[in-house]
Amino acid sequence: MNEFEKEMERIEFRHAMEDINNRMDQVLQSIQMASKIQRNYFNGLIESGFNEEQALQIVIAHGVNIGGSVQSKEE
Repeated sequence: MNEFEKEMERIEFRHAMEDINNRMDQVLQSIQMASKIQRNYFNGLIESGFNEEQALQIVIAHGVNIGGSVQSKEE
């Protein structure tokens, strides 16, 4: 591998790392938003009369697909 190819490889690697860092910020923002949605859903279920265990089980079953149906394990 000549010097030009080595430099091109370093540049490509640097760009790839920058892209990964940019995507990580987006992933972290998505996780934070999903957490807020789930917490609000949980609190809303409590306010609607479910106890904490029931609300937790509903949130676990639905995740961020609020009101979504639970798919059977056969699917």
